[in-house]
Amino acid sequence: MSPSEACCNAVKSLGQICLCETVNGPPITGIDRNMALQLPDKCTANFEPCDFLE
Repeated sequence: MSPSEACCNAVKSLGQICLCETVNGPPITGIDRNMALQLPDKCTANFEPCDFLE
């Protein structure tokens, strides 16, 4: 299933830094981190990969 145009526009407007902070930060109810990491590719956002904080 592809994300909606509205979803992709939101991802692009947030940018890589916000997306990576969301993925690397504390868990957020309703956010699937694995799916969030796929959004840049599915939305052709051309972000660099997020570095994971362990």
